[in-house]
Amino acid sequence: MSGAVVNLIKGGTHRCLEGHPWIYASEIAGVEGDPSKPCGAEVRDAAGRLIGGGLWSAESQIRVRLFSLRETVFTKDLLRERMSRAGAAPSRAGRACGRLVWSEADGLPGLVVDRYDDTIVVQILHAGMEMWRGEILAAVRDIFSPAVLLDRSNAPVRLAEGLPLRVSVEAGAYASPRVHKVGNALFEINLLTGHKTGAYLDQADNYALVSAHASGRKVLDCFSNTGGFAVHCAIAGAASVDAVESSSAAVSEGKKNAALNQVGVVWHEANAFDWLRQAHTQKRRYDLVVLDPPSFTKTRDRVREAVRGYREIHVRALHLLKPGGLLATYCCSHHVTPPIFEEMLRESAGDAHKQLRLVARHSQSIDHPVLINMPESEYLKGWLLEVV
Repeated sequence: MSGAVVNLIKGGTHRCLEGHPWIYASEIAGVEGDPSKPCGAEVRDAAGRLIGGGLWSAESQIRVRLFSLRETVFTKDLLRERMSRAGAAPSRAGRACGRLVWSEADGLPGLVVDRYDDTIVVQILHAGMEMWRGEILAAVRDIFSPAVLLDRSNAPVRLAEGLPLRVSVEAGAYASPRVHKVGNALFEINLLTGHKTGAYLDQADNYALVSAHASGRKVLDCFSNTGGFAVHCAIAGAASVDAVESSSAAVSEGKKNAALNQVGVVWHEANAFDWLRQAHTQKRRYDLVVLDPPSFTKTRDRVREAVRGYREIHVRALHLLKPGGLLATYCCSHHVTPPIFEEMLRESAGDAHKQLRLVARHSQSIDHPVLINMPESEYLKGWLLEVV
């Protein structure tokens, strides 16, 4: 693999000096080598001091993703050692379905590897890592011995890397959908078409944390998708569960998932904003409300608009909660930081004339580790709050 030497501009703010693995085009003074194609990259500051080794992308605004502050050459042995170490982490042991490799947090930027029982799904999100696709697939086969190996490299972020979208079966035979256990419940999942690599594995731990409070309670799950929280709460003994989801396909899948687990969930195919407004008019009341919406913004310049949306659904949800009721709320919008979201929660509580007590803070499942130098790696934030 040919390499390049990337020299940073003098001055400015370089987060990579504090261990952040991303280097943007605007931070680069010059490149020695051929910057027109993906390659390995040795990164140096303006004084020529070594910062680390990374993978170069000619198309993305994130030109370099560092894989090490020590090594400067990405090798097959390094790939295999890090993949083996990531997959063997205690946080990943005993999970039939879970994440085995999580990109920069495991020292393999742009690479995601997920397990669904005997099936492994690989997702390559970076042009520099794409060069290693053959070695990645071979390493997955040797290290994890899957019966079926799928490549779900079809995330839209690949387009910003100048990469095509790809879905392929690389080993074994795959017939969809299949039933997998995520958290404590069974779900029918199509690994070729489902969200992310097939399912929202990052919420698996939170399903358990929230459903632990569901017994005997009336539960409302908004933006339910295929019923992750709803089904778990029903299994945990909720008195009743209402699930609100706008996608007819997701509602259909959710009903199948409830049946798979032999529990009752009342499904409402509706826009959650509208349904919450109507529920308040109808004086519906709940003991536990879950809000797990999709990201309301992908860019920094839309944060104010996103916060208005979050505030609207929270005020409406709080109107439905009884004293002593619980609100479990999640945000996967990276640019809506925890301080911004908590300020929104305070304002929403004031608008709804409620006082909220913090019970717990949640994050993504523990098999999706957080790189402390990289706030972006902790993309899922959650709060469990009690109405006092």
